[in-house]
This record gives sequence, structure tokens and C-alpha cells, in this order.
Amino acid sequence: MRNRLRLPRQPAPAAIVLAAGVAIELAGVTKSFGGPRAVDELSLQVAEGELLVLLGPSGCGKTTSMRSIAGLETPDAGSIAVGGRMVFDAYRRIDVPANRRNVGLVFQSYAIWPHLTVFDNVAFPLRVRHLPRAEMKRRVHEILALFDLDGLADRGASRLSGGQMQRVALARSVVMEPRALLLDEPLSNLDAKLRDRLRIELRLIQQQLGITSIYVTHDQTEALALADRVAVMRGGKIVQLDTPVAVYSRPRTRFVADFVGDSNLLAATVVGAERDRVRVRLNGTQIELDAAGKAPPQESTWVCIRPEHLEAGEGANVLRTTVKVALFMGDHVAYELAAEGGPTLRMVVGQTYAPLAPGSPLTVHVAPERVLLVVDE
Repeated sequence: MRNRLRLPRQPAPAAIVLAAGVAIELAGVTKSFGGPRAVDELSLQVAEGELLVLLGPSGCGKTTSMRSIAGLETPDAGSIAVGGRMVFDAYRRIDVPANRRNVGLVFQSYAIWPHLTVFDNVAFPLRVRHLPRAEMKRRVHEILALFDLDGLADRGASRLSGGQMQRVALARSVVMEPRALLLDEPLSNLDAKLRDRLRIELRLIQQQLGITSIYVTHDQTEALALADRVAVMRGGKIVQLDTPVAVYSRPRTRFVADFVGDSNLLAATVVGAERDRVRVRLNGTQIELDAAGKAPPQESTWVCIRPEHLEAGEGANVLRTTVKVALFMGDHVAYELAAEGGPTLRMVVGQTYAPLAPGSPLTVHVAPERVLLVVDE
């Protein structure tokens, strides 16, 4: 007798409403491995054709969330729909097997068969589905051309470079025309230059195919470059979900400001506020800065200043500093500055002149619109 899924009875959740244009939907998804929740009541909608990036440190729940969508993990609670079809519902005891969810999977390891040719690797999922030979050949050659692999169809997979192997893995995942594509740090094993090139190719192909995708990574650069939206995760929850520009330029918490991009994070206290301006004093100093926007609910706050938003010269929010370190990086110079009576600050400037020597005085300023106030969560 076939083993039946045995899940504990859950309180009846609010039913998922499969809205038009939504390709993947999670409602109250929870998963624990015996300790703290790896995924904690996660609710999320991914639009048709969208590339959503789950971004966060190790152990934040991003991979467990992706594996739950794929059917490789069984959540303790909640429900998951893919392509308008319920594939998991703990309350209603629905758990569609992974091989029937019609999702493509790409992992860090290439997971291709070295004894097969490129053509046979890509054709494998179509053979499993018993697609007619002529249709299979047509689709495989179309996908190989899309991934710039058409000249390698007869080559043994063991003779491919790392970048070519990852292209084969990607081609194999999309040749079956999945309802969604799930990618778990697929470029992390490649060198930096190849990773940059494949990142562009992957984004172009995803847009060309219009395939709904969820991409898991801890690499903030990758997340900002690829995503339509970024979901920053911590402790099994999404702490900010927004466009890459918004996540970088308007982080809501100290954690997001620190994890996404480089930043000067400084503890501060609100000392004054007007309608659209807040004045803060950096803790332990006499330095006061103006920030644009409304005052936070508490006097205690954190100031986030991106290194590229500090500018040399006079202006609003002037700081007198001394150069501690100057690193020439080709197209820019990275400075570490000691502010008078204050903290050490990082500053990045475009390379238009020779770097200043350590010990040089440097006056810098930052516009109030670039002084971000974030909560400590």
C-alpha cells in the first residue's frame, strides 16, 4: 500500500487567493528541523515573469524556502501554489511530489552526467517525459543555441569548462519549459570574471523566456544586479522586500543597511526635528548631522551613510577628517578617514587624481538626503 502523507492537523488557514498574474504564492509557510524555525510563517507572492532574489546570510531560511517550493522539503505548516496550482497545503494534506510540480532546479554543483554528451544531458528530462524524437531534437537544439552551446552538442560533458557545464545545467532546467525556475547560488563555483559574464547572460535569457524565477544567494552584488525584487531574509523571515534600488538606497533596518552594500553605520540620538528634517548627534561625539525625512519613533537611532555619498569639499553636514588609508582601485579610490572628535569613516571617490597621502587633511560633506536613519532590528 502506498504510504500516505501524515501531517499534523493545523488550524484552518486563510485560503490562498490565486490572483491573476501571480506565478508562485506562499502563505504561512513554516519549517523547523527540531530547533528554531528555519522558515517562520513566510508569505510571499512572485509575479509572472519576475526574477525574485532571496538574499541573506547562511541559516536565514532562503534555501529551505526554495526547497519547500520545489518539493524537496515538507513544511510543517502553510501552503504553496505554483502556476495557479496548489502543490502543498498542510491543512488539506496536499503534497505534490517534486517531479510533478513542473519546476526547474539549478544548484551550485553542476549535477550533469560526465559520461553523456551535451545534447544527451539537456535532452534527458524530455526523454523521461517520452517526448517524440523530432520534437525533442528541435527543442534541445533551440535551447543549446540560446545558451551558446549549439557547437558543443556532441562533446562529452567531462570535456567542458566550468562555465560551459553551468550553461548545460541551466539549459537542461529550462528545456522542459517549467512553470518556474529555482536557482540555488548557481554561479558561486565560478571565478569572478566568468561569474560576471554568466550573470548578464542568465538575466538576458530569463527575460527573453519570460520564465518566473527565484534565485537564492548570499552575494549582495549578484542580488542587486539580477533581481526585479529582492527579499532580504533573517531568522526565517523576510525583513525587507523591495526593488534593488529601494533596498540599497532606503534600507529599513540596521541589518539590511549593513548586509546590503558597504555602509558607515553610526549610533546616534535625535536632538531636533522639523517637518521634513531631523537633526541627530552621533553618540559619544559633538558631531551633529541633518537628515531628510520624518523623525523616527524613538530618540535612539542609527545613521547609515554609504561611502560613495561622502563628497570632498564644503557643503551641508561638513566633517573635518584626516586620511588614514588610501587604496587605489583603478577606477576609484577607497579612503578610510578619521573624523575630528568622531568615528572612522569609509569614503569612495571616482579616480580623477592621485590618492591623498595618509595624514592629509580632508574636508568632506554629505547631503541630508543621503543621511539615512534606520531602526535597530
